[in-house]
Amino acid sequence: MGKRMVAIALLFLLTAISAQAASGDVVGHIYSTDILAVVNGKPIPSYSIGGKTAIAVEDLYLKESGDLNYGFDWEYDNAKRMLTVETDGCTGYGYKTVERGTVGQILGNVYESDIQLIFNGIPVTSYSIDGKTAVCIEDLGTVYPDSANAQYGYSEYLCNFRWDPEKRLVELNTYQNTKYNYFNSYPDHKLRFVLQDNILFCTFDQTNPYRCTLETDFSEAFANDINKIKPVYMNGEMVGNMYVGSDGKLFFQMDDVKMYAQTKDLAVILSYEEAKQYINTHFEIIDSLENALATVYLARKDDARYQLFALKNGGFVIGCVFPDETDKELTIAFKNIENGETVLDCYPVAGTPGSQPGHNYYPCSAAEYDFHRVYDCYIGALLPPETTQTCLVGTANVMIDGKAYTVSAMQMGEYNNDIFVDADEIAKSLGLSYVFRNGDFVYETTGEKHEISVSFMEGKKPLGINELSIGHVFVNGGETKVPFVPYLYQLQAYIPFSFIENLYK
Repeated sequence: MGKRMVAIALLFLLTAISAQAASGDVVGHIYSTDILAVVNGKPIPSYSIGGKTAIAVEDLYLKESGDLNYGFDWEYDNAKRMLTVETDGCTGYGYKTVERGTVGQILGNVYESDIQLIFNGIPVTSYSIDGKTAVCIEDLGTVYPDSANAQYGYSEYLCNFRWDPEKRLVELNTYQNTKYNYFNSYPDHKLRFVLQDNILFCTFDQTNPYRCTLETDFSEAFANDINKIKPVYMNGEMVGNMYVGSDGKLFFQMDDVKMYAQTKDLAVILSYEEAKQYINTHFEIIDSLENALATVYLARKDDARYQLFALKNGGFVIGCVFPDETDKELTIAFKNIENGETVLDCYPVAGTPGSQPGHNYYPCSAAEYDFHRVYDCYIGALLPPETTQTCLVGTANVMIDGKAYTVSAMQMGEYNNDIFVDADEIAKSLGLSYVFRNGDFVYETTGEKHEISVSFMEGKKPLGINELSIGHVFVNGGETKVPFVPYLYQLQAYIPFSFIENLYK
């Protein structure tokens, strides 16, 4: 009797196994939908599976063409039968037009799949459709209260979603890095950030590179606690949040106003004479030359040679470093090249295979290191070709409480004759302090009101002006934030007078 029961049980087990769907078996249907799916701001093809909105993982990044990405990367490991998806903290690039469909039409089949989908380090339910792997937006974006990321508005997959029933629109959004990398591109130069787990420290280091640096000192537990958002504290104040990705990459959402308040007084910019004294005290001088903006040095310290700048507008900069162990045979000297520019010439350097050794030239103009016009450091990244806007560059008469001031100004013909004024000069006239930070002008005021007006006096058509990328004006820690497009002319920024006028009226 016992053997008979075992045999029956085994028969039932085999029957159950044979009844389960094998990989490739049809387990359902894909239906068309009138719901428009959007991922990180861009429409994407979608389907209805089990009453949810599904998208294909492979559509999130078109690897073969490389011309469309929604802010993701994915890799398939056939040996493990595993598809791994990671978000990259960005919205991606490219655009695809997607037509809204109709409801209920069978578009294809859903197949059983033995491929495991891992999304930001966590398994998620997936479906096989037409050779692709589909995942539901609702599964990725639902934020459950017990999720480690819930207090920041994200699911365990570092996503969230929004459903608009009137527009029949579902949006999936991923954790986005803040626009600027505060730790590498901070305009208050030479700041040294150190992140110990989620505690951020910042000091000023005169020998730090021109741009700021970020070092990490993570405990093993913190480094291994991946894909979980944590607050970032600085001097006891929360200044943002972050998480460590599956591959160790760091993602940040920082509060620019709080970061500014925490770091604005740290930088100590040496005067021209102080910078020269600093170089002579801390380095062995090999050679030097003076130009309109700086005295440039070739100097030695320990086992390396350095290109150094003592800026006439203030500031000490380490340009290039040439370690002896990698450049033992390298001759480094100042040289006048064909266009009359003086450069630091490094010879010999390897060329293409079979070619003769060549020269590397390092500029000595120092224009990009002007600390008093710190927006210069963004010229290469932010400036498109010269604007075609019609304008005059000259002077304007600014009346402040009945007193007249003359400031450099632009009159922009295609902006209703709006007047842009020199950012430095108008600040000085009003007794304001400001810095240019990450594309934004950050002002501090006393809250006083003034009678203020402007009239353009005279000007001439410039050879060319440039538009900086769209930035903002911040006032008093962000209580006022106004977007605008500043202009740059002869390395000086011009901002709309209308902002100043509205601020004080």
